[in-house]
Amino acid sequence: MELLLCKPFFDFTSLYFASLTLNQNGNIFNPITVCQNAREYGFSVSEGLCIMHALPTNFWFIGLLSKLSYNFSLSIFLSLNILCLIRSVFLLSNYFRVSKVSVACFTLLFFPTIKSLYFGQISPIIFWSMLEVVLSKKQSIRTGLIFSLTILKINIFAPLYLCLLFYKPMRAIRLLNGFLLGLVLQLICSIQYFSYETLRHFSNIQFWQHSKVLNQPNLNSLLAWDFNVTGGAWYFLFLGLCINLYLSKPILTLQKFFPQVIPISLLTAPYLWSHDLIYLLPGFIYYLSRDYYMLFKINFILAVLGIISVLFFGIERYQILLPIILLLLLFPSTQHLDRRNKATMI
Repeated sequence: MELLLCKPFFDFTSLYFASLTLNQNGNIFNPITVCQNAREYGFSVSEGLCIMHALPTNFWFIGLLSKLSYNFSLSIFLSLNILCLIRSVFLLSNYFRVSKVSVACFTLLFFPTIKSLYFGQISPIIFWSMLEVVLSKKQSIRTGLIFSLTILKINIFAPLYLCLLFYKPMRAIRLLNGFLLGLVLQLICSIQYFSYETLRHFSNIQFWQHSKVLNQPNLNSLLAWDFNVTGGAWYFLFLGLCINLYLSKPILTLQKFFPQVIPISLLTAPYLWSHDLIYLLPGFIYYLSRDYYMLFKINFILAVLGIISVLFFGIERYQILLPIILLLLLFPSTQHLDRRNKATMI
């Protein structure tokens, strides 16, 4: 129920003051220190919500912004999120040949988009970095640098990297070189986060095992909360990876990647929040180009249920309906194609 107390841009605020704490030689994984720092600036937050469930390498992005004033850095961050969403709408519209207005409306109604903007999450930026590369016709060092931003969501993209090796455009040498260069640059920016004290505190935060605590929209958390079955995070991850590698061989197409591989990866991820489900958006747009009114109705209902469940009841895990419904849409679509093919043969 503590989610009800969250103000707009709460996640950004928490990460900002965690990074600011580090700039003052504090420990970003010590919630007491982070909360004290936030309270000095007039932000009232509890220690439980100041626990940083993130890898040390994830803080360099907000860390750079924390060198600026809070309001100015928030303005820059929100502007980047909005620009990335606008660019994503253009990319999806051009690729799937759906009107920009339809894609924009669908994107704004999509609950993970609403939550990402409300909480101040970096997900829209990572989402754009994925689309900019996967939908690009020409791969270069620049696209590799952009794609390296996805490492900020390594809990989701680690299995996807292996699957994307079967997607021919992703094998370009220049892209791989740019991706590696981006990783090196991010590592250099993150060096200051790797003190002994920081790593010692981080080792005690085993967030991938907290399925019964964090209430997340994945299979591991759903089984832990509703069926009291715990400890399955790594089994689900391995199962999801095996299924996705099977779907990816011998050649991965975007018609498989968006509506099948991504939802399976999210369902079996050991750690994610409902705002991370924004990566399902291309899969829904894929079906949107085939049956607009059905998907509009489904997404509108899910958006309303999502807002009610998360903002009023704090139930994150029921957003698992999004990847499940995306996978279920595959079956009527396949049957429709089969009927059309038979009619053509006749």
